[in-house]
Amino acid sequence: MVVRMRQPYLRHDYRLADAGMHIEEINIKDPIMDFYVTLEATNGSTSNVENSMIDVLDSIQIVDGSDILWALDSEEILANQLYHYKESTSLGIDERPDKIQKTVFKIPLGIGRMHPDLAFDPTRFANPQMILNWDLENIRPVDVDAFVTNSLDITIMADVIDEAPSRPTGYLMTKELTEYETTIGDQRVELPVDYAYRTMYVRAHEPDKCPQAILNWVKHGLNEDKYRPFDIYVDDWLEWLKEWYGLWHQGYWYYFGIGEARTINPYLRGNLSCAAIAATAASDPILLNMANCEMAITSAGVAADEFHVKADGSLPFGTWAWPYGDAESPEEWLQLEYTDKSRLTVNALVADCRVQVFLTQHRKY
Repeated sequence: MVVRMRQPYLRHDYRLADAGMHIEEINIKDPIMDFYVTLEATNGSTSNVENSMIDVLDSIQIVDGSDILWALDSEEILANQLYHYKESTSLGIDERPDKIQKTVFKIPLGIGRMHPDLAFDPTRFANPQMILNWDLENIRPVDVDAFVTNSLDITIMADVIDEAPSRPTGYLMTKELTEYETTIGDQRVELPVDYAYRTMYVRAHEPDKCPQAILNWVKHGLNEDKYRPFDIYVDDWLEWLKEWYGLWHQGYWYYFGIGEARTINPYLRGNLSCAAIAATAASDPILLNMANCEMAITSAGVAADEFHVKADGSLPFGTWAWPYGDAESPEEWLQLEYTDKSRLTVNALVADCRVQVFLTQHRKY
């Protein structure tokens, strides 16, 4: 069977306000494999330190009235897309003066042209819409050291099956299930049993802490632990993920003042290795250490300078992923009955750290 793809635009270089909510009608009738949402804005004339598109975008949802069909925040979206596509897509971080920061947020709704039966079918819903929330001033007000006002553009492109020979039977629904602050010990999360599980995600983040210093172990149990799809200590989970997904690679442009020292979050929170090079040779930086899964960099220059940093690592945004079987074989995903009881237990080592749990399911029509 020949499957042809096309890439229609819902928006292209559409100017947004500095903050707000945008509702985009999904008027496409063909089945959709992915959405590509690109946000870009211009840095101020002096710099834009620690303020990226990741900070600007709050969330993306796909809804049909009150029915939430897909919903994540910006960091969850990027963690999900790294695990889903198994590619080191750029985070688009660039602090240099007057530069345009651009990040592509991908929304995977299918698993590729070899599986046309698994895609988002807009005709199955009464009024499908994409909702985006953002604020250019989430970190600081627009100014010469932040984003330039009235510079935020969005492009929304879809990857669709052109003239599909048959309609899909389901799509990938990814949503956050819970977000909480840790207490030392166990946190139980009751899980839905309406659709099959493809991938479970557990994210732990706190500045200056490695994720494996926050959590101890995670267990998924069914029917009072009669069956455990996984029960694993997070440091072992980290090593296991290297074999399953490998390491990701990122490049960033940072801007430093004279003799400035900074601790920077590279967003790859496990197995981290980094190298930094100054744009001006006389201002070679000193990479002090990578303690607590962050980069400590000091500028040795006599003037403000730009540094390019390359990082390799795992645990994007402090996120572990558990695939229930082969990610491209729906028959291997975890099937559930409505009478099942599904529970995730997360054991924490420390209190007052942020944890998010999100899940990709095979939602059938």
